[in-house]
Amino acid sequence: MKSRAEILSSAELWAEHDFDPSSKAELLNLIDLAKHDVSVLDDLADRFSGPLEFGTAGLRAELGAGMARMNRATVAKAAWGLSTWMLAKNLDRLVIGHDARRGSAQFALDTAEIASALGIKVFKLEPNLPTPVLAFAVKHLQANAGVMVTASHNPAKDNGYKVYDQTGSQIIGPTDKEIAHLISVSPLPNLIKRGGSFEVVEVLDSYLTEAIKNVNSQIPKDLKIAYTALHGVGSKTFLAACAKLGITKIFEVKTQANPDPEFPTVAFPNPEEAGALDQLLQIADQHGADIAIANDPDADRMGVAIPTKNGWRKLSGDEIGVILGWFKIEKLKELNLPLEGSMATSIVSSSLLSRIAEKNNIDFNFTLTGFKHIGRIPKLIYGYEEALGYAVDPQVVGDKDGITAALLMIELVGWLKRKELSIDQVLIQIQSEFGPCVTDHLTLRFASVLETKYKFEQVVANPPTQFGSLRITRTEDLKYGLDGLPATTGIYLQWAAGRVIIRPSGTEPKLKCYIEVSGESTLESALEQVAVVKGAMSALFA
Repeated sequence: MKSRAEILSSAELWAEHDFDPSSKAELLNLIDLAKHDVSVLDDLADRFSGPLEFGTAGLRAELGAGMARMNRATVAKAAWGLSTWMLAKNLDRLVIGHDARRGSAQFALDTAEIASALGIKVFKLEPNLPTPVLAFAVKHLQANAGVMVTASHNPAKDNGYKVYDQTGSQIIGPTDKEIAHLISVSPLPNLIKRGGSFEVVEVLDSYLTEAIKNVNSQIPKDLKIAYTALHGVGSKTFLAACAKLGITKIFEVKTQANPDPEFPTVAFPNPEEAGALDQLLQIADQHGADIAIANDPDADRMGVAIPTKNGWRKLSGDEIGVILGWFKIEKLKELNLPLEGSMATSIVSSSLLSRIAEKNNIDFNFTLTGFKHIGRIPKLIYGYEEALGYAVDPQVVGDKDGITAALLMIELVGWLKRKELSIDQVLIQIQSEFGPCVTDHLTLRFASVLETKYKFEQVVANPPTQFGSLRITRTEDLKYGLDGLPATTGIYLQWAAGRVIIRPSGTEPKLKCYIEVSGESTLESALEQVAVVKGAMSALFA
C-alpha cells in the first residue's frame, strides 16, 4: 500500500504532464484537499492504484482525473499504443466511432489526431452512432483496426474504449497484451504528438442497406412495435431501418429517445436491469403493441418483452437467443436454402440452441464469453450470448448488433402473427421437443472491484461441495481452461442435472452466476433446481 507521500507524489507528477486543463485542475484541487482530508486521500489512492488496465475489452472505467480513470491523458496513451502497434504490424487504416457519453466525442477526436500524426490513415465516423455501425465500418472500409468510444450499458459515470481488429470483432490475445505493453512505455501524455489530417466518412446508409437485406419486407402493416433507446444512440438508426422496411407503427418512449449521457430516467441503462423497461412497457400497454424492444445505450444489445394474458413479460437473453436461432433455421427451410454454416454461443449461455442446430445438421460451437470469440467461428450464420447480445448477420457485422437483432425479432413476430402463433407458444414447443432446459442468472453487486475479486477468489480457493441436496460432481477453475477452451477467469461447478459458472465482471464490481438445468425429466423439477442453486449462490457470497 502506498504511503501518503507516494500517493501525493504520483498525483503531482501526473498533473504536471496532464495536457487537459479540466482534468489537471480537478487533480490539483484533489491534491490540495488530500493534504487535510483522509477521504480525499483515499480517493487519490484509488485514482493512482495503478495504470488503467488495457485488455481484450479495451479500456473501461469511471471518468475523472488520474492514471486509473478514463480521461484525455489515459486515452492519449492508449491511442499512441494502438497506433504504434499498428505501424509495427504494417497496418495503416483505422476507423473511429463514438457514442454520446460524456467525453466520447473528445476521446474520439484525440485518437484521430494522435493516430494520424503517427502516419495512420484515419476514418472518423459521424457523431453518436451505434457500436455495430463501427464494427460494420471496419470491414466495409477495409480498415485494419477500429476504435469505438463507449461504455455500452455501464452507469453514467463511466466511459470506455473498445478496439477491433480487421475482422470487425474485438481484439483477442495476444494482441491485447502487445498493445498494453506499448501503452505502458508510451510518452508522457503532454509529449504525445497530435495533428495531421483525417477523413470524416458516412457509412450509415451502407450499414442500413445491409441491415435490411435479410429481412422479409412483407411484415404485416398492422404490426405495432414499442421501442426505447434508453437515452442512447440507437433511435435514429433503428427508425431509419424500419422506415426502409415500411414499418410505420412504432411507439417510441419519447423521454428516452434522445441521447442523454446522464440516463436520467433509469438507475442503470441496461435492458437486463430491474426497472429499466418500465416506461417502455407502459407505452407498449397503452398502444396494444405486439412486441416491446429496447436497445442499450450503444445499441449493440437488445431486450424484448412480449404480451401475455397476465401482462407483459420480459424474455431472458437465452429465450431471445434460442428463438432467433430457431427462426433463422426455419427461414432457410421456408426458402428452400441449404442448411449450411455454423452457429455458436458462449459457455454461460443455454445449450438448447446446440440441440436445435444438431437436429438440423448445422455445426455448433461453444466459446468463451464475448463476441470477440463468437464472431471468429468459421462460416458463422448466427451467434448469441445470454447477456442480450445477438449476431444475426455475422459475415457483415462481426460483433453483436442490437439493431439487426431487433429487425429479425420484428420479422419473427410478424411471421408468427400470420400463423396465429405467439413467441410463448413457440418457446413451449421448443422446450417440448428439445428440453427441458432452464437457464437463469444471478447478479451479485459489491462495493468495489477489489471486494468482488476477494469474494471470488475465496470461492475458487474453497469451492462448495453441494447446493442443498445437489452434490457437486465436477469443479473446474477456468484459468486452466474447460473442455479444450482457452483459459479465462471463472469457476465451473457441475451436478447431475446442471451446472453453474461464476464469473467476475471485467468492468463493474459484480459477480454473475450463470445457471443451467438440462438433465431433469420435467420443466417443474428443473425450475426447482434453479431456485435451489440461486439461493445457494446468494448464501455463498453473503
